[in-house]
Amino acid sequence: MAPIGEGRRPALVVVKSAGRQGSSVLVLGWREGGLEPLAEGPAFGLNHRWVHVIGAADVTGDGIPELLVVNTPHVSGVLVAYERRVASLIPVSKALGLLLARPRVTQPGSGSDRGHDRATAVSK
Repeated sequence: MAPIGEGRRPALVVVKSAGRQGSSVLVLGWREGGLEPLAEGPAFGLNHRWVHVIGAADVTGDGIPELLVVNTPHVSGVLVAYERRVASLIPVSKALGLLLARPRVTQPGSGSDRGHDRATAVSK
């Protein structure tokens, strides 16, 4: 749940996945007893690429919260700030080199690894 845009009520933010288009961010609002799409960001354009929603904050300094997500957090990690414009989420700022990774401990020669209990954000 996050307020997206000027004067907006909190909305449900989810990641929508489509086989050929890849992932996109979808904002849903509660209307007339059910969830209704309010805004959607551009699809990533490739399958097997995903998006991790971080939250909402005013990162542009205009007093209006933007939606923060990391595209491909498992590979190249691009932090993107989206602004809501009517029914679209428009990228307004990007930062490269953010990797959300789970630290791993590998035992030499065992072929197995054990993950720690927490995920970390690593700047490349």
